Amino acid sequence: MLYNSAMKKNINWHRLFGIALMDYFDRTGYEVAVEMDLSVKRQLLDVVVIERKRGAKLKDACAGFDNLGRHNLLTYKSMRESLTIWTLEELVGHYVNYRKIRGLRNVKPEETRLYAVCTRYPSGLKGRADLCQAEEGVFDIRALGLTIRVIALNMIAMENRNAILDLFSGQQEAVRFGAEHYRWKKPDCSTVMNQLYLMYKTEGMRMPYTLEQFKKDVLLDHLDDLKPEDRLRGLKPEDRLRGLRPEDRLRGLRPEDRLRGLRPEDRLRGLGRRELEAHLRKLSRKQNKN
Repeated sequence: MLYNSAMKKNINWHRLFGIALMDYFDRTGYEVAVEMDLSVKRQLLDVVVIERKRGAKLKDACAGFDNLGRHNLLTYKSMRESLTIWTLEELVGHYVNYRKIRGLRNVKPEETRLYAVCTRYPSGLKGRADLCQAEEGVFDIRALGLTIRVIALNMIAMENRNAILDLFSGQQEAVRFGAEHYRWKKPDCSTVMNQLYLMYKTEGMRMPYTLEQFKKDVLLDHLDDLKPEDRLRGLKPEDRLRGLRPEDRLRGLRPEDRLRGLRPEDRLRGLGRRELEAHLRKLSRKQNKN
């Protein structure tokens, strides 16, 4: 049961990471597919980024994504997962299947890139693979004539261009930086941020103020889109009236509605002589009618 629970949590992390990359690559000439099925027996490749516009270029590409090809296959390891030799072998297997499915002529080796993105530095690869550092937190591994780019999210520089990756770094300061500096392109980004917030809480990570505030900011930003009755739903009567002046509370009510529920002495309290006389005349007319 614990294994199944962990697997579900990992799949959620992978899908969320892919959805975040969908936003990052939006309107760049690349298309992102998440959890692509590459075989008859269900085997999911976490993310595929495909060039849809010839010659597409990323402006200020985030760490490790400066060498994108036409077909970019990506495996992702979240906070409690390790990037191992087996992971890299599995990625190569996905690459082989991907070329078979798409057609060997359509997916050429020189136009394909392999990425292994991990939250933590892959210390398990020491002594088993030669990691050549390309930039801070980014390493290249040569294997079987292929180059696999490894991106360790907890090591990349906290820069604006890396903000989307910082959100998945598992480090409080970097997550805070990512939340403050990444500019979402799609309007439904609140879904990603809410799930990210909940999953970090599940992992036992104390969330930075910016992410907690983000949830409130999203609600405030969309208040104008709600109908008045939707805004008031769930509020107690006294909460609805809080902050209103007495005259605003009574505006639009008929005189009899204003007096309903008041004792006779309370209805007369504060009335001047003329108002009292008018009230008495009104009562007298009602009695005569009856």
